[in-house]
Amino acid sequence: MGFDPPGSRFPLYMAAREMITVSDNTATNLLVERLGGMETVNRQFLALRLQGTRVNNWLPDLDGTNTTTARDLALTLAMADNSQLLGRQDRDRFRAIHGSSRPDTLLPLGFLQGLAGSGAAVASVDQALIDRGVRILNKTGDIGTAYADAGIVELPDGRRAVAAFLVEGTETTPYNSPRMRELIRNMAAATARVLKEALPPASPTRSTTTHDS
Repeated sequence: MGFDPPGSRFPLYMAAREMITVSDNTATNLLVERLGGMETVNRQFLALRLQGTRVNNWLPDLDGTNTTTARDLALTLAMADNSQLLGRQDRDRFRAIHGSSRPDTLLPLGFLQGLAGSGAAVASVDQALIDRGVRILNKTGDIGTAYADAGIVELPDGRRAVAAFLVEGTETTPYNSPRMRELIRNMAAATARVLKEALPPASPTRSTTTHDS
């Protein structure tokens, strides 16, 4: 949206969609401004018990002055998904937008590796998860010195879990270090293995044969 001419107007839903699906920084800034500005948004964060989340600068905030925590990311998703924050229609929109998020190389890929093994080669991470009865509605974020991914995990038995991972490098960590991304995948894989063990055993299925009528 930042490449559109000044004065351009966008529907609220479009700004929210672009913020999540492609991490459009301009869309995020527009939403913060539409909601009343940074301080108004920060007061709302505190009202929602998001103690570690604060907006201090417009995006892209490459210096990392804006803050959050893995707990706050997980709590936000949980509140949105169980209708504490949103009505039914808005929750459906929320889930549709997060289900269209494109990045799948952190939480979704790590979760898949935990289920199928790290050597599994697939053309589509999301489809491979769906084939195993799992769907992940996630949102990633990175500024080169930190990476995050948080999502709602739908399990084969109908239960839902929330997973949120936030990794920050040290002063000696290289910019865009692949180790940070790998750590998130490893934690997601470990989470998948724990959840997999907690699933009830699958019911036996019978093979069927079709016949021409």
